[in-house]
Amino acid sequence: MTFWLNYYAGALKAAFVLACVLSVALIGLTNLSVVPGVLIGITCATVVIAALSLLQRWLNARNMHLVRVLDHPELGQVSVYRKHWTARLQASELPYVCTLMGACDSGAPTEEQVSLWRAIRNRYQSLLGDAHQRLASLSNPADPVLRLELIELQTPDTFMFFLSRPFHSGSKPGGLFVRYKDMTLIDAGRTPWRAKRERLEG
Repeated sequence: MTFWLNYYAGALKAAFVLACVLSVALIGLTNLSVVPGVLIGITCATVVIAALSLLQRWLNARNMHLVRVLDHPELGQVSVYRKHWTARLQASELPYVCTLMGACDSGAPTEEQVSLWRAIRNRYQSLLGDAHQRLASLSNPADPVLRLELIELQTPDTFMFFLSRPFHSGSKPGGLFVRYKDMTLIDAGRTPWRAKRERLEG
């Protein structure tokens, strides 16, 4: 319950502020009594937030619609979506595959993205070692070992690792991220994101 309150904290705050503003406006401008004004304000705020949530869900579903699948000479099978592409790859010495993702307007990975992936692959062990070292303070030593789920290519010199732990009874959804620029770790923290492999695989 606490996780979901944190996850939707922004929407809840927006709904609260909007309800307060509408209530004050209705009471002040229409001379409504306090109770009807507050109830109408809350109702209107709920409707607005619900409509925006539905719009966001529709946009997300649209962006996750698979456009085509292509065979890339270096990345293998690439799933192309409206705004991004994904590929399932295995970095050197990694005992499992992870998802590689990049934004695209051309409908295919760019040469800059492929070049960045080569650099990541060549320095994978040191990059992941830096990530584990930085995230140690955010992890419980008793927790399962972190697993790299997603590598997101952002700019020609910036990328992110998203890591999570194998699901187990009592675990909460969420994970950790690290951001690199010029192969140097510049940011790290927690994220409510948790990889859903069936969606990322397309």
